[in-house]
Amino acid sequence: MYEMKVEGMDCASCANSIAYALRSIDAGVEVSVDVPSQIVRVKSGRDEASIKALIEEAGYPVKSSRKLA
Repeated sequence: MYEMKVEGMDCASCANSIAYALRSIDAGVEVSVDVPSQIVRVKSGRDEASIKALIEEAGYPVKSSRKLA
């Protein structure tokens, strides 16, 4: 699982956009978005770089990321 600090999220629609984008590359992805803290947690078979790139392509800059145990 990865935890990413994502800028530009300010509503539920933003969270849905990110989740939709991630599901487009991994139907089994687990996504948790905390809009107020701008944290996205992702559990996927994809690597960190792919996840980060997809979130950024959706228009949301990833400021930091880390792998959770």
